Amino acid sequence: MRRILITMLFYVFCTSSNAAILVKNSIKDIDACKGNLELRLIRVWGGPDEQDENKYFTTPISMAIDSNSTFYICDMHNHCLKVFGSTGEYLRTIGRRGQGPGDLMGPGKVTIAPNGDIVVFESGGYRLQRFNPEGKSKRIIIIPRAPGWIGITSKNEIAFYSWLTTFLSKRIISFMDETGKAIREIGYHDDHSNNYIDSEKLEIAMDDSDRLYVANMWTPVIRRYKSDGELQIAVTFESPLSINTQIKLNPTKTEIEISRPDGGSLSYAKKDSQGNVLVEKRGKPRPIIVHGIGVDEKNRTYVVTPRRALTESEDQATRVSGSIDGINRKLVDFNITENIDIDRLLVFNENGEICGEAPIRGMCDDIYIHKNRLFIIDAYINQRILEYEITIKDDNLKKS
Repeated sequence: MRRILITMLFYVFCTSSNAAILVKNSIKDIDACKGNLELRLIRVWGGPDEQDENKYFTTPISMAIDSNSTFYICDMHNHCLKVFGSTGEYLRTIGRRGQGPGDLMGPGKVTIAPNGDIVVFESGGYRLQRFNPEGKSKRIIIIPRAPGWIGITSKNEIAFYSWLTTFLSKRIISFMDETGKAIREIGYHDDHSNNYIDSEKLEIAMDDSDRLYVANMWTPVIRRYKSDGELQIAVTFESPLSINTQIKLNPTKTEIEISRPDGGSLSYAKKDSQGNVLVEKRGKPRPIIVHGIGVDEKNRTYVVTPRRALTESEDQATRVSGSIDGINRKLVDFNITENIDIDRLLVFNENGEICGEAPIRGMCDDIYIHKNRLFIIDAYINQRILEYEITIKDDNLKKS
């Protein structure tokens, strides 16, 4: 009887522990999915040749769609939010350059609150501004650091990820209430960089159950957290560009550990004895593995990842520079960049198994998923958003 009781207690302990699972997807698994995912181009939003001023974007960096299928697109360097109806008709523009209520200064991220309010992050001034659906400013919150991603939970909490905050605290997502008061932080970032420039950045998405999906930009791994911060699953996938990296769960199976060889970093600046600024490089830059992440209503995860490296001519054709005041595209060759084929879309089912693969054309700064639509945000180079209809034939393909 005692032995049975001990066994039962051990079983309860094991099944109730917060142990995450690690799912690995090989190149062979990915190749076996070819043909299971179909993308059909529905519409192109903007582009360098767009003649309609209301539909022309300088830098369409972020978008959101509300429950009425109204589109909100952040045009960062036009300092406004453009609003469109469900069939793509122009409705109105929210904001203009400025720092007063209702003005926008470099809007970078937009999301929709549960009550239909529009929440916009402004990179000029580090503000979160909340608008009603008609475009009237309701509240402005000053935040200490620029977020790389924002979301609004079903409890009306503001969730955000900041590159610098995560580098300093090693926590991934911060939550605050609608007044800006800090609530909690979740997730741990396994990054051992000694400076902010070399630290690995993350891509974030959130589903309808407030679960957070976190993809590393340099490492082929995606994590899913419950809203309380519990890690549920870590998904890895082989990439043609990834360096020799090992990914495993820690002994308690509550977070991942990443081991990679040294080398591969960005440039950094310093001054010599005469005060001249020198730029030094330490190794080659690490290749970006994830350009964007999204999640659909069936909790499938989408990532855009390179299928090959840029050629020298493609690298020259895709070079831009810019600031809060605008983007310099003088070196861009649109004949190359509009149809470049370096990336592909991968789709993973809720269990973390690959179930779709398809090549995509053009450049990708981020993606957005809404129902059966995929939006490829190609903001900095081609000034456009590509809208595709998604068809997945089978969510549960047998892995090899």
